[in-house]
Amino acid sequence: MKKLWRKLRVYAMIAAKDDAANLKSNRDAEKRFKKLGAKFKLMVFDGVGHAYPEGPDDEELKALEFVLGN
Repeated sequence: MKKLWRKLRVYAMIAAKDDAANLKSNRDAEKRFKKLGAKFKLMVFDGVGHAYPEGPDDEELKALEFVLGN
């Protein structure tokens, strides 16, 4: 079962000014996924509230590249 986790690639995005509980939940998920062997990238955007950051195309491309292993 652990071998399956090693194939999983997750790219999560959250704003630094978002709800503290949401930020903590994402950080906890990052730890759990990594402990299982998954590749997990948590992108926290400074200075942003509960909104998508400027330049979303760049972030979406980074996420796709990470998830696809490029």
